[in-house]
Amino acid sequence: MSKLKYKLEKIAEFPPLVQQDQVVESNQPQEQPLMSLNDVLYKTMCSLDVFYRQIKFYHWIIKGQNYIATHRFLDEVAQMISGKIDLFAERLVYLKFTPEYEPTIVESKSEVKYVVSPLATTNEIIDNLLKQFDIVLSNLKESANKSIYDYGTQQFVTEVIYDVEVFKHHIESFKE
Repeated sequence: MSKLKYKLEKIAEFPPLVQQDQVVESNQPQEQPLMSLNDVLYKTMCSLDVFYRQIKFYHWIIKGQNYIATHRFLDEVAQMISGKIDLFAERLVYLKFTPEYEPTIVESKSEVKYVVSPLATTNEIIDNLLKQFDIVLSNLKESANKSIYDYGTQQFVTEVIYDVEVFKHHIESFKE
């Protein structure tokens, strides 16, 4: 008898933890179904896309004493995010997943919500961007955790986390 067959027979001897007709009740809230690595990466890419458009919007409406510096910096952040969106899409294709790029689908999958507030002050804009940075970082960390068994993806996502954290730290300095 092979070792594998022996182990499978031994495992089959253990009674199941839950009988077939038994209902297990829990006070715990129902968990969402587990997302695949591709789904998590796609959600992160969608959040980055909405975040990119939000940054570009703020880039054009920002006013105030530090207009030029803030305007240029937001453009730099938007360019960095745009490059990361492309890398996420390429990684998804590499993983045999075809990302959809229909704007309504992207917005529905994104955890970052686009905010139109043309009369916002510089501090309100920065505060909103910082909240959105936190959402993006949370998505990125979820992607890194999900990709634990895919070294290339995890390394790529970890590098993106570092870049986003650096820009978040820099944008905090623009608060008046």
